[in-house]
Amino acid sequence: KLETLNNGKSIGDSKGDIFASADCLEYYAGWVDKITGETIPGAHDQVIYTRHEPIGVCGQIIPWSVAILNFIEIKYVSFILMMTWKLGPALACGNVIILKPAEQTPLTALYCAALIKEAILSMVLFKI
Repeated sequence: KLETLNNGKSIGDSKGDIFASADCLEYYAGWVDKITGETIPGAHDQVIYTRHEPIGVCGQIIPWSVAILNFIEIKYVSFILMMTWKLGPALACGNVIILKPAEQTPLTALYCAALIKEAILSMVLFKI
């Protein structure tokens, strides 16, 4: 209901966006143990390796209304879905996130921040 109040979408569409957002976060959560460094064979006595390091702070600006072209049909993408598309990979890679929601639709972002704080993540990783 909050996403519907936030941007005016129907409750049915908002529920679909919530489930799609959960799927998106679950997908990126699967990355956490798959993003690793590797040792690359080198010549003679060389040791070459790659190392996973977070970029650092990721600033993410989420527009209040987004239309995307999906094959020939234009679909509206909700704030929460756009937010999870950005949050998932950044958090999975160990980055800190500063999120700026649109002034027109702040409710979902504030509620998600409260949920993240309540979960295992520190608010040091996520700020609005």
